[in-house]
Amino acid sequence: MFEATLDVAADAGPFDCWNLLAPSDAVVIIHEIRLTQSSEEGDAQAEMAELQCSRVTGAPTDGTGGVTTGVNPTEFHFPAAGSVVRSGDITTQLTGGTRADLIREGFNLQVGFFWQAPPKTVITLSPSQRFVVTLIPTLADVADFHGILTFEELGG
Repeated sequence: MFEATLDVAADAGPFDCWNLLAPSDAVVIIHEIRLTQSSEEGDAQAEMAELQCSRVTGAPTDGTGGVTTGVNPTEFHFPAAGSVVRSGDITTQLTGGTRADLIREGFNLQVGFFWQAPPKTVITLSPSQRFVVTLIPTLADVADFHGILTFEELGG
């Protein structure tokens, strides 16, 4: 099991929280998505946002403005992850490839978002597929977002 983190300040436009590229020799299973923010507590506005999680096949163009995120194993003896994860792309991954939305839910920013896959409904990526988590907010001001994407690699 591995965890990819997110720490980003976002303004009103959509951004890719995570863009995970599965390795060419392994299957990836998405287990959990956690997203919170730390700058809107007590704000007079009860702001809502939407989270869109998609499987992307083909040859998409990555978003820009983000960073390659460190992927940490959940146990000390695990090998390094084969997946490559970007986080915080302020121009979203929109062009190229075929996108299939798997999760699309609204949530209150002050509450945060938590998704954990029931055992029979985990999201599975074939080798070289992508999993993109996009936050689609209409924020009144900049918000500081933090999160963890938990996934597993089989093979490789």
